Amino acid sequence: MNWEAIGSIAEFTGALATLAMLVYLTIQLRQNTKAIQSSSFHAANTSLSENFTRSPEETLLKYKDWDECNEAERLFQVESMGRHFTMFETMYYLNKDGTINPELWKSRSEHIRLMLEYPKGKVYWAERRHWFADSFRSYVDDVLGDITGDA
Repeated sequence: MNWEAIGSIAEFTGALATLAMLVYLTIQLRQNTKAIQSSSFHAANTSLSENFTRSPEETLLKYKDWDECNEAERLFQVESMGRHFTMFETMYYLNKDGTINPELWKSRSEHIRLMLEYPKGKVYWAERRHWFADSFRSYVDDVLGDITGDA
């Protein structure tokens, strides 16, 4: 065998090794992407869940009619809704950039609808919608429009 044949075999072997490395890296990248997606959703969902699982008194206060609340109770409700809407905004953008599964976003987005069906949810959104990013505001405004029939 001459040196040209040996060189060709070495080049071919190097090309196969490079191809194998690219396949391996692709597999690793997909696994890493899935892990990041899972981690992102888990973190956002945990934060949202912690907001729902507080003391029984706080849970009852969240559902107390706005007009029956004193100033401290209203502040608590505003703060609670703020945490909820901030988490929903986070999930909205995670969904928008493909980081979380659209099916999971759809199930969580129903919570936005539920909050906006309460009069205090409508008041909160009307008074504080400017705190949120433009595309999330548009999304919530569309949901609110569907609820009120203004869409």
